[in-house]
Amino acid sequence: LIGIGFAQPVDTVLKIGFVGPYSGASAEYTEAGRRAVVMAIDEFNAQWKGKGFQAELVEKDDTSNPTRGVNAVNDLIFRDKVIAILGPVNSGVFKPTIPVTKEAGILQLSWMGQDTEFTRPITPNVFRFAQPNFAQARQLAHYMVKKKGFKRVGVIHDNTAYGKPGAAEFTAELKALGVEPVGDESFNMRDADVTPQLLKLKQGNAEAILVWAIGNDQATVKRGMAKLGMDIPLYGANSMVSLGFWTVLGDLATNTYTTYFDTYAKTNLSPSAKAFAERYFKKYGNDKYYGPGKDPYFYLVAPAQGYDAVNAALKVAVEAKGDPKKMVTLMESLRDWQGVLGPVTFGPDDHEAYEGSSYGILEVSGKGPRLLENYDVK
Repeated sequence: LIGIGFAQPVDTVLKIGFVGPYSGASAEYTEAGRRAVVMAIDEFNAQWKGKGFQAELVEKDDTSNPTRGVNAVNDLIFRDKVIAILGPVNSGVFKPTIPVTKEAGILQLSWMGQDTEFTRPITPNVFRFAQPNFAQARQLAHYMVKKKGFKRVGVIHDNTAYGKPGAAEFTAELKALGVEPVGDESFNMRDADVTPQLLKLKQGNAEAILVWAIGNDQATVKRGMAKLGMDIPLYGANSMVSLGFWTVLGDLATNTYTTYFDTYAKTNLSPSAKAFAERYFKKYGNDKYYGPGKDPYFYLVAPAQGYDAVNAALKVAVEAKGDPKKMVTLMESLRDWQGVLGPVTFGPDDHEAYEGSSYGILEVSGKGPRLLENYDVK
């Protein structure tokens, strides 16, 4: 039988798509998720090599452009034959891709996009691994009104598919608490000056302001407040934890607050959060997501969202043997799966991974956010 060999079993390749901007203001989110996803895929491949499966990441740059995002998703599905897609990162780019993935029956995971309408009402193939807008809006409104006692709240937001719906949900929560905003102002992304809008809120005697925009534009709002001498609290969507907000403001980043997962903001880490931090540090060391010290800090949550999303996708991919249609059904049946940010349970009426997770109120300074207090909406 010399010269006669036996064919070795070939591992099934599971292609996972990843879409986001690789340059511009939102690139830091893409980088955060990509680092964790690459780490997860490396771990998966080491575990499954020769045992039936290997994973491959297929990346696309959407440049924060909705048209490019749709084209990228079409390419991933019909040319690259991926079985699941993470992203796009920006809510305004994610939204127009939903009809494409829905029609194809491909699992689409929103690991960063936060718009409520992605999962309410339920889109069969879309699952979220991020802090949703409705959770942020509710917590911020209740904290500002019921805990801090503000009666005159100004609202300002960008005109994108991220800023407009987020601010609208916050305003609805305010009104439900009996508070009518003293003003609702808007601006375009990357506007260099928003003082005219802020002046209207100042003239309305706002006691505090809520801004819903990405970090760089939130920083523009804070600078405008400083120019106008508006020494009042600024609250914002959780993009305020991004480097594009506090690192560029320095000492101006005072009296500012947001809501975020408290996973890496509290002292005692959960076993899953601690284990992820150790693996991340081993691979990447001290970076802008892990932080400069020996212990991880708040921003490691951003990579953790991507890590949980891809690991959940790989789990159901193995169970479905790479069948995309079966993966969607299996994801909806996921129960008490332990992610870095908490146990994940989905169902026919619930596509939110972390709806029951703990969110803290963070105070932001030029040194970064710190946990101010835990606050549960009653």
